[in-house]
Amino acid sequence: MTDDEFYTEIMAEEMEISLKIYLKEKQKTENILKVVKKIKGKIFINDLKLICDGENLFSKRIEITKKPYGNLVNESYGCKSIKSFFVDQHHTGSDSYDDFYGKIYVEIKPNIFLSMDYYS
Repeated sequence: MTDDEFYTEIMAEEMEISLKIYLKEKQKTENILKVVKKIKGKIFINDLKLICDGENLFSKRIEITKKPYGNLVNESYGCKSIKSFFVDQHHTGSDSYDDFYGKIYVEIKPNIFLSMDYYS
């Protein structure tokens, strides 16, 4: 096997593994959002989209956590059902001062939060 063939085989295996991980995370996110929609309703899901600047929620990594991190934001951003949330924001370190990443935490029940990754 040549070095090029070896490299191609390794990269193909890496892509296959990455795709499996992505599909598993996507299914997990879809399951969480289905349960949250049952509990909180469609308006709440639409409000999550507003907070995430209209990004596709199903493409985000969403988890359930008991503790938010970051700063409390007491602004509704036009939301009907979400009046505040937490933002744990970090700068990417790039020369552009407008590149951030972090997590948004939205309470869905007392002391239970959705944790959502974001990038800007």
